[in-house]
Amino acid sequence: MPWRVCSQFPCPELTQTRWCPTHAREHEQQRGRPSQRGYDHAHTKRRAHYQARLDAGEAIPCAECQRPITKHDQWDLGHTDDGKRHTGPECQRCNRRKAGHKAHR
Repeated sequence: MPWRVCSQFPCPELTQTRWCPTHAREHEQQRGRPSQRGYDHAHTKRRAHYQARLDAGEAIPCAECQRPITKHDQWDLGHTDDGKRHTGPECQRCNRRKAGHKAHR
């Protein structure tokens, strides 16, 4: 990944992620712990299950676009709009696009 300036304006730090380490830490603190964001033990356990399958070399299709997700890909555990059921692994792009559309409704 290429180097770029931290997304937190006007921070001049170069980073290979969205934020420099200082601003990444601040961002995580603002988001809160996973339990505060609505993720319970069942979510953590289900995500670990899929991660183990990916680590073993299995390619799992994205629940949204059906493209294969491998252990080298960034992914999120998708769920229904009401948050009561998991739909399976989704590539981050699909999952976060869906979340963005939901936020704008």
